[in-house]
Amino acid sequence: MAQEIDPHKKYVLILDEFDEIHQELYLQGNLADTFFANLRALAATDNVCLVLIGGENMPFIMERQGQKLNKFVRFGLDYFSRRDEWDDFKQLVRKPTDTNLTWHEDAITAVFNATNGNPYFAKAVCANVFGKAIRERDTDVTDDEVHQAILSEVSSLDTNSFAHLWQDGIYRIGPEREPFILQRCRVLVAAARTMRRGDALTLENLVSNKHAPTLTAPQILAVLNDFVRREVLLERDGIYEFVLPLFGLWLKDVGIIRLVSDAFAQELAEAAQIEEDKAYVQADEVSSLAKNWPTYRGKKIGSDDIRAWFEQVASNRDQRLLFTILQKLKVYSEVEIREKLKTAHSFVRPKLDPNFVITKRAGRTDVILTYVDGEGKSGQYYTARYAEENQIPVRSILAPTKFSQLLQNYRSKNDVSVIVIIDDIISTGESLAKKMAKFVRDNESQLRETGVPLIAIALTGTDAGIALVHEAMDEFGWLDFELRICEPLMVGSFAFGKGSGIWSNDDELERAQALCRDIGVNIYRDAPLGYGDQGLLVVFPETCPNNTLPIIHSESRMDAPRKWLPLFPRIVN
Repeated sequence: MAQEIDPHKKYVLILDEFDEIHQELYLQGNLADTFFANLRALAATDNVCLVLIGGENMPFIMERQGQKLNKFVRFGLDYFSRRDEWDDFKQLVRKPTDTNLTWHEDAITAVFNATNGNPYFAKAVCANVFGKAIRERDTDVTDDEVHQAILSEVSSLDTNSFAHLWQDGIYRIGPEREPFILQRCRVLVAAARTMRRGDALTLENLVSNKHAPTLTAPQILAVLNDFVRREVLLERDGIYEFVLPLFGLWLKDVGIIRLVSDAFAQELAEAAQIEEDKAYVQADEVSSLAKNWPTYRGKKIGSDDIRAWFEQVASNRDQRLLFTILQKLKVYSEVEIREKLKTAHSFVRPKLDPNFVITKRAGRTDVILTYVDGEGKSGQYYTARYAEENQIPVRSILAPTKFSQLLQNYRSKNDVSVIVIIDDIISTGESLAKKMAKFVRDNESQLRETGVPLIAIALTGTDAGIALVHEAMDEFGWLDFELRICEPLMVGSFAFGKGSGIWSNDDELERAQALCRDIGVNIYRDAPLGYGDQGLLVVFPETCPNNTLPIIHSESRMDAPRKWLPLFPRIVN
């Protein structure tokens, strides 16, 4: 590596056109993860500077993998500022030809006015001026020469010089971009017709000059707003003007002809639109889903709530992906939970004294219940439900804090046959494994003295999480320990598990995963698919696990560029 060969030298690596990399290098997958992990490693090296150069599509890439490059700083280099960078712009114009040409101040101003300080187009105009000066053997450059060069340059520029203005900033893949590009081109053609007639660029004038019958006023307004957001257009009191005046001149002069879409582009756009129309989520589908869901925290999630949630994304195809996720979401009801907690007690019965007499007044006092995830968490909630369903008195629930002391006091008045720890879900298993091990270490003396079995019960769990808890508890060979799961989580409980049966093909899976990641980074930068990036599809009656997809349970951060509201808000304490 360069650092090892000569650590005293500094190296600058520049990756131009970075936003043109193949989608497999930035969409979710092993290849993309490896590529961006290597970029991050390079950037973290003391004597290496990494520069990524791209255009408007850079945010599209950075939203997907930007969490790996969170130390990078963005610099905008699209336009020179007349107020703050005028001297730099004059240097850009004069320096390449300072031994040959004399640029008057009004000539430089004319270049700036035509290009609004855009360095690429400023250099194109200057190159034309230079060529004309050589031909005419005239070294004195005034605004007249610049205006002549601009008129000459406009007719020679082709669509590839301006294509980024209507092709960039569309966060779609492949053919799905075509309808948006076609719509933008049609609006630009309407703008060119309006300018040729000498009319102001207003919404009304654009509508009257549109050629495509399928282009509606709301669609034109949406495109105009998008152009304003992307700084292609500037709007003042309902009148629009081009931020890059040279583009407006080109559009009026020759662009109107060159922007007429060809048959192939039209075919691609129509095919994509057909797929878009087919993907629309119909009202009866939403109604059917809402009807089958139980209440969440005492509130019924209705059809309007569901539609408002997935309509936070614009396209029908993306809405269909989110709706498919909801269709596979497992929303437990309070009745189901209580039934599982009754069933869970069958795991405990073999450990109990068969001669113990249960009185209606006292209940089953030889069972100690506790939890390890802290006060006010789900473990405490389901421990209380477990006690209700299995005739265990509330006084048998011992808080994990001061557990040894509480257990000692309890044993002075009651026999104890078993200690049961209740939790809702074992997902990665990391949290429960650490807390279980800490619980045993903190209370080892009393647990050894009591000598009764310790049983951990979870409503549901993953194979990997269960294995991790068992591994952590292997440290305590002296302890009679069991871990029981009421309902194991199968592959269909993971939004993006291979072979889950949720998605029709790998392409659909990857598209859905990329969509959820795009939104998720606005919620949790480091875990856009949930804790451990598990992407679970599980909701409990009163809360939603943090391993479930964040788009389901959490809203976007205050500083996030994209706002998001959840369908099952998760209470965090």
